[in-house]
Amino acid sequence: MKLKRSRCKVIFCFLLFGMMLGCGGESGNGSSSSSTGQDSSKTITVDSGSQMGSFRGLYDGVNAGPYSYKWDKDLSLAADEIGLTWFRVHDMAGGGVPSPGDIPQIYGDTGAGDITDPANYDFSAIDPLIAEAVNGGYNVLYRLGRSFSYPPLDPGTDPVRWAEAARRIIMHFNEGWDNGHYYNIRYWEIFNEPDLSVFWAGTREQWFAFFDTVFSILKGYYPDLKIGCCGFAGIDREWRTAFLEYCANKGLDPDFISWHLYNYGIPEIFMTEGEAWQIEMDKHSLTGENLLTEWGMFGSGTHPENANASGAAFYAAALTYMQDSPIDMAFR
Repeated sequence: MKLKRSRCKVIFCFLLFGMMLGCGGESGNGSSSSSTGQDSSKTITVDSGSQMGSFRGLYDGVNAGPYSYKWDKDLSLAADEIGLTWFRVHDMAGGGVPSPGDIPQIYGDTGAGDITDPANYDFSAIDPLIAEAVNGGYNVLYRLGRSFSYPPLDPGTDPVRWAEAARRIIMHFNEGWDNGHYYNIRYWEIFNEPDLSVFWAGTREQWFAFFDTVFSILKGYYPDLKIGCCGFAGIDREWRTAFLEYCANKGLDPDFISWHLYNYGIPEIFMTEGEAWQIEMDKHSLTGENLLTEWGMFGSGTHPENANASGAAFYAAALTYMQDSPIDMAFR
């Protein structure tokens, strides 16, 4: 695993910056406390003799890789500086634009030709992006599915053909198929936010059956890979309970359960939601990892609050709370 920076150093920088903001490093009207003549300094005492354990690298994952929105600027130097080590293959071309890693871009949801014929697949757009990241030392979580720029997936889509198309993507990047590679990508996420109608056009029961078939096929081919689901948006809490109950009743145990959360103003919610997911997973005897594969204040990565002092304080607080959560990995 890539670790160019000390995890302790990176997390400490986040926390120190958040503390500085909370101590009057920048006020809401843009003036410092010294300009008002008020002393807003605070004393922070650190007991270095009391060790609580190591910081966990929950800051080191992002969506779309170590590059800018729409991949038009290489930000790998900055990514290295703050210690990014993971990226999730999702919305690689920016919101609203067909993503080169999507199944519809590479093959099509069901495809018109022989599903085993390499001539029916096009990896030309995604290959250089994955190569840049892997050659740069980054770990990859590959989301199999679609971006919201496409119409939602029809529930009548043949899950067997969809799974076989997904398998060819794994073969291309891990087994050299179709002039491919041997990257040994370990994490494969089936779909994105099926609990939103912009991604899945059917009912939740139809999605459960679709996932059941796809997961069983892929896990049968690749028992040693981490194959999970599904980047739930989490707006409808009943989806969570119903899906985990379905998995338990069907004897399915995905290698990870992934979910998303955007919230402005309540940084501790990332910890409490992680706990809620873990409680439900434990209740249904599911042993997979607990992955937060999208999180932030806003769904848009270009919102100005993501890049100002208020945003920095919020993210520092959220990362601090997540240290005490059962979340195994997080992708900003």
